[in-house]
Amino acid sequence: MPVTKLEIADRSQFAHGDSFGEAGSYELIEGKVHFAVDPLNPRNQVITDLDLAPRNSAGEVEMSADFAVLKPSELGRGNRRLLFDVVNRGGKTAFGFNSIPSIADPTAPLEPGNGFL
Repeated sequence: MPVTKLEIADRSQFAHGDSFGEAGSYELIEGKVHFAVDPLNPRNQVITDLDLAPRNSAGEVEMSADFAVLKPSELGRGNRRLLFDVVNRGGKTAFGFNSIPSIADPTAPLEPGNGFL
């Protein structure tokens, strides 16, 4: 699924700039990623109702998704690992491992919980 455009809407300090161990503080980057897929490609047949979606001039179906990247403010202090959270309907789930209460509002700010991740 090729990315056609990446829009960064906001960059901010995570958790008011609090430090998390050796990694230090984190930056939260939020935005929107745009995709275009060929509805005739057999690999894309698993996408529900793709054949019903409108197509652009190239015959592709365009879509977008919100994204949030949480990265060390100083990349060199990180552990060079990525935790990828696949969300459904905007709910961020990875932070549930940090002993935080479940939050139904996808627009609510991320809470660091115990900061173990």
